[in-house]
Amino acid sequence: MLFSDQHQADCMGFQNHPDVITPNLYKLAKSGTVFNRAYCQDGVCVPSRMSLMTGLYPRRLGILHNPDKSSVIDEVVSLQSVLKDNGYYTAAFGKRHLKGSADLGWDYHRSHLKKESPGNSYWEWIEQQGYLDEFQHDWSAEFGGKYPTADLGTRISVLPEDMTMEAFTARETVKLIREQKNRDKPFFCWSSFYR
Repeated sequence: MLFSDQHQADCMGFQNHPDVITPNLYKLAKSGTVFNRAYCQDGVCVPSRMSLMTGLYPRRLGILHNPDKSSVIDEVVSLQSVLKDNGYYTAAFGKRHLKGSADLGWDYHRSHLKKESPGNSYWEWIEQQGYLDEFQHDWSAEFGGKYPTADLGTRISVLPEDMTMEAFTARETVKLIREQKNRDKPFFCWSSFYR
C-alpha cells in the first residue's frame, strides 16, 4: 500500500494536472486500480491513517487531532494484524504515526523517527551516512525554523536527493518487494511517504 502524506488527489499527472509530472504514478494507475471516489476520513494525518488501518471512523476511535489519546486505540485490531494472523509477512516503511494497537502486527518496520523504530530508523541511518546536520536543517525548516521554505508544507532541502526520507522509504520498499517476490508467503507492505 503506497501512502503519501499531504497529497491532493488531483496533483498527479494521470489526473490531468497541467504542471505535475508523475510518470511512475501514471504507470501504477495504468496497471492497477484508481479509486476516484475514495476519500480520506479526516483532513488531519493521524486520524486519517488510524481510520484507514483500523476500518473505524476517527470519531469512533476518539482521535480527531494528531495529539489525541483514547482508550479505544488500545483495543482496535489493525489491518496488518489481521493479515499477519492469516499468514502474511507484514512490513512498514516511512511515516506511520499510528497509535496504540493500531501500530501492532508488523514483522518488520523502519520509520523516520527513532521512537517508532529504535535502532532501525531513517534518523539513525542518515546520521550513519554523515548527513545529520543537513537533515536537521530540513527538519527545522519543516517545523518553523529560521530556514526558508518554498511554500506551506514544503522545504528547500540541502540533502542530496538520494538521502531524503522519501528516497529512503522508496529504496526500503523496493528492497522488500524484491526479497519477497520469490517467496511462497504473501506479503503486505505499507510504504508511507512523508512528501
